[in-house]
Amino acid sequence: MNTKVLFRVDGSPQIGLGHLVRCIALAHMLRNYFHITFFCKEIPEQIKKELSKNQFSLENLKEEKFFLSQIKPQEIVVCDGYSFNTNYQKQIKSRGAKLVCIDDLHDGQSYADLIINHAPGIKPVDYKAQYFTQYALGPEYALLRPVFLEQARKNRKIVKVEVVLICFGGSDYKNLTELTLRVIMDFTNFKRILVVTGTAYNNPDGLNNLVIRDNRIEHYHAVDEKKMLSLMIESDLAIVPASGILLEVIAAGCIPISGMYIENQKYLYSNYNKSSYFIDAKDFNAVDLRKAIEKSFKINFGKQKVVDGNSGKRLLNLFLQLELKEKIKLRKANNSDIKITFQWASNPKIRAFSFNKHIITKEEHALWFPSKLTENDCFYLIAEMDNLPVGSIRFDLIGIEVNISYLIDPEYQGKGLGQIILNKGIEFILDKAKENKIDFKKIVGFVMKTNIPSLKAFERLGFVKYEEDDKFKFEMSKS
Repeated sequence: MNTKVLFRVDGSPQIGLGHLVRCIALAHMLRNYFHITFFCKEIPEQIKKELSKNQFSLENLKEEKFFLSQIKPQEIVVCDGYSFNTNYQKQIKSRGAKLVCIDDLHDGQSYADLIINHAPGIKPVDYKAQYFTQYALGPEYALLRPVFLEQARKNRKIVKVEVVLICFGGSDYKNLTELTLRVIMDFTNFKRILVVTGTAYNNPDGLNNLVIRDNRIEHYHAVDEKKMLSLMIESDLAIVPASGILLEVIAAGCIPISGMYIENQKYLYSNYNKSSYFIDAKDFNAVDLRKAIEKSFKINFGKQKVVDGNSGKRLLNLFLQLELKEKIKLRKANNSDIKITFQWASNPKIRAFSFNKHIITKEEHALWFPSKLTENDCFYLIAEMDNLPVGSIRFDLIGIEVNISYLIDPEYQGKGLGQIILNKGIEFILDKAKENKIDFKKIVGFVMKTNIPSLKAFERLGFVKYEEDDKFKFEMSKS
């Protein structure tokens, strides 16, 4: 656990605690492999206690330059907030660190090595990023704390809607909690009404008056994640905004009613709504809220496996790849590589994902390999880790396209090296283009439909995918 992950997070009660909550979730996923430190200018006592309990380090920031001064080469910086613009990201990258951005707005130029956005329907083309940027997009990368991921792996079916949960978290400055509760109280179908308010909720008087009037109402304030999950499990219906808590109620198996009331919720709201993952209450006005509640009694919602509970493993693997990337070096292939390249070319595990099923002989390889080394339109590279060959990547110029072929030594498969080698290879070929040593319009790769690791590798690097019979064609424009 040598590599440090530095979390730079916006998270005041005034703008909501969503950034902090999802960063804490990510920190849990990484904690056994990385040293975690949070840097925040403003942080509630409740979150301080949670960080301390989980043995995550915390630095209270006064000046931004202090944080930037703490960044060392090979460390990984995670930014989550709306103030970390392009120039800020460049400053982080200039210090030699890897940069991860949790970015649900995709409204500016990004220099991140990895972009995470767990909203559905988002694609790499929605971002203005770099050729080296990887993407972890969609609910399969859900940033949820361990208790919710564990619950997501369980099966649950709602038979009858009798218990409802209301939670608008944070400060709820519009007091939608009370508005929603007044609407809910008109429905006699509910046997219990569970209301959860956040630490910065400032309208207790009106809420307390309603609690006194209706003995079905149970009010909970500033609960931790375990208590929140238990309340969700007790609830059949949950009324929440399109923020991180929406993913939590989906993971818990509730029927969600959701909507948006602030601008930064628009993409999560829009994309989950398009996928019909919740009943739409629009902006939580009384009319639309009532319609959504009435609809919840009539549909057989069940539990959709939107969140499968395995996002922690996926995101950990991506961070381990970022750490490992520094150990992988590419060099030009030479005549001394003929033996290892033949071993790879003739290996059944590698041939299984090759379009050419012909069994290659030593004689054939002895003719083919030296010729590729001398071709002007071919760039043949060997990938090494700790000075040992672990794979290769080759670029062949065909017209306006550069075609990619790459492989990983079977002994090193399953470590994410394919993603790294592909990433570093693209960096190499684009540098050649900048040096005017090669001219092309796009980079192209062909992958068999059964080769899942390669499919994922191209997708995470933002290649556009086209289906062609038994294979996929992936394209990336040079500019």
